[in-house]
Amino acid sequence: ALVTMGSPIIHYSTRWKDGGRYPDFLEPKKMFCFWGRSDIVCPSPISVNPVFKGKVVDIQVTSWNPLDLEKYRAHTIYWGLDMVHRELAEIFQSL
Repeated sequence: ALVTMGSPIIHYSTRWKDGGRYPDFLEPKKMFCFWGRSDIVCPSPISVNPVFKGKVVDIQVTSWNPLDLEKYRAHTIYWGLDMVHRELAEIFQSL
């Protein structure tokens, strides 16, 4: 499995005419991407790219704390959120 948090994959995949490619070594649905709307690096799910659609499990991170909406803080909060800890535990238990 591959787990990313605030990954810039969606930005860099535009460098390839075909949108890049899903890693050969990963089974579908074994790539997990945590993202947040306010994250300056990953403000949208990776699966908006047709190459990754149906292969990546996008997990939107939300918080009730208005400070977590600040652009730079939004990219650094992943490890500090209970929601992320619970999701990670579920991912690792499923492997």
